[in-house]
Amino acid sequence: MKRISVLFVIVSLFLVACGLTASFEGTIDEIKDNSIVVNCSNEVNKGKNGAIYDIGYLCLVQITDKTILSDKSGHVLSIQDFPQDSTVRVVLTNAVNIKKDRSRNLVAKEIILLP
Repeated sequence: MKRISVLFVIVSLFLVACGLTASFEGTIDEIKDNSIVVNCSNEVNKGKNGAIYDIGYLCLVQITDKTILSDKSGHVLSIQDFPQDSTVRVVLTNAVNIKKDRSRNLVAKEIILLP
């Protein structure tokens, strides 16, 4: 009985963690003072079956004083080095479930400019 309980807990934790996102890639739609707006449509639509409509989803990514801005080689950048429409990888401070019916206000641990 104890084994079944442990197995049930492990399976439950795995299923809950499956929907969480720790990082994602997208294009910058808008640059603000302390945030960027990133197209996160691929992340919102991840795992969907059937028709995926051409609806774009945007995520507001907060930039804090602890957020690391860099390029793919690890060189430190400033927000001015990130042109609009460039592709970035956003590493989040906490893994979250990015969905269309949930808040898409996120906090970045690291933002990496991709080529």
